[in-house]
Amino acid sequence: MLNIISLFKRFLPPYKKYIAGSLLFNLLATIFSLFSFAAIIPVLQILFNLKRPDVVYMPWTWGDTLSDLVAAFKNNFSYWLTTTITSIGPGLTLLYIGLFLIVLTALKTGSTYLGLRTVIPMRTGVVRDIRNKLYKKIVSLPIGYFTEERKGDIMSRMSSDVTEVEQSILNAVDMIFKNPMMIVIYLGVMFIMSWELTIFVLLLLPFSGWLIGIIGRNLRRKSAVAQAQQGEMLSQMDE
Repeated sequence: MLNIISLFKRFLPPYKKYIAGSLLFNLLATIFSLFSFAAIIPVLQILFNLKRPDVVYMPWTWGDTLSDLVAAFKNNFSYWLTTTITSIGPGLTLLYIGLFLIVLTALKTGSTYLGLRTVIPMRTGVVRDIRNKLYKKIVSLPIGYFTEERKGDIMSRMSSDVTEVEQSILNAVDMIFKNPMMIVIYLGVMFIMSWELTIFVLLLLPFSGWLIGIIGRNLRRKSAVAQAQQGEMLSQMDE
């Protein structure tokens, strides 16, 4: 983790605007995803002909507490759904909700694409900067260094090792900037919908984290062995 932070400090400052753009689009994608999930509830109610309680419109203001705002939103949404079904019928209501879902899905997909598209200049720029630094470092080395070191190792560092660093930086950007934002938003919505079920899910997280950690360490060991074998293979090919 400390190595990733060191890489961030060295190579990411010129690309801060791309990180900000990616965060913005990922935030929009998360919001659209939540609304898409919420829009499925009335669809299920209509399809399974679930009985909807009699509700009346509940006025609300921005000065209300968060719990009051959430309760008013749920109540008014049920009121709108009941009124719409009564006025135009369940068939047209389902059609309108379906069109709304299509629009939300398109917006979510577009935001996700733009979030990934915004990261591409940062990704290519970081790789370019790393390769330039490696090139300058190798060119500045004395001739004796190349007689003592295997050329395959140097070639491996210039090719596959840089690719590994690139993937590590991209994964770290998601882990540090994107994933925490999504986790906080999703957990907040989950607690609002059902705090009991959310606590049950959180109790399973330590086991999942332990299992993922074991798999990750195993993959890192295999990756290190593969990198060493690739360097040896390139050295033998050069000889």
